[in-house]
Amino acid sequence: MSVIELNGERRSGHDVGFLYEEWDRLIAEAGWRKTEIFRAGDWPVFAVENEAAVSGKEGGLYVSAGVHGDECAPVWGLLEWVGADAEKLKDLPLVVFPCINPHGIVENTRLDG
Repeated sequence: MSVIELNGERRSGHDVGFLYEEWDRLIAEAGWRKTEIFRAGDWPVFAVENEAAVSGKEGGLYVSAGVHGDECAPVWGLLEWVGADAEKLKDLPLVVFPCINPHGIVENTRLDG
């Protein structure tokens, strides 16, 4: 089983609820926008945009993770990278899909809901 340690807590790397709580915290701290795109069973799939992306500034970066649910490290790595560099990323339009396949992450499978 994959285990992550974040902010002194040890959790399963497949704990999407905890992942989403951490994204919500980061989004609130950075003042970014979260938009639910659709629901995958019980879980939302959402996009996160920084202010430069919301304002329509050209160029930028699109990043996603969590396509392969049996590979949970990328969703946590993306959270860690964005969290560490949020201030540096503020002028670069950035759109992030933190977890494309939440069902797959929860169920530890490449299949979706």
